Amino acid sequence: MDKRYIFDTINGMLSKKHRSSLSLSEETRALICNCDSEQIYKILFSLYAAFRTDEEFVRQCIAGITKETKRVIGFGLQRD
Repeated sequence: MDKRYIFDTINGMLSKKHRSSLSLSEETRALICNCDSEQIYKILFSLYAAFRTDEEFVRQCIAGITKETKRVIGFGLQRD
């Protein structure tokens, strides 16, 4: 699936749940779409929980989520 489609789907579901939509810039969308689908969900969920979309907060969320999802799978290899 296209990551943009995944982003739009998750954003649509969360906006219905919260009964409001976040205004995200194209740069912010591009940053979020660089992650995998599980990370996109976690990032958007964090943004809706705080209801903030400033670039610094988005970068902090992305950094926190990507660090959290890396795990050692054996022989020193990491999987995203």
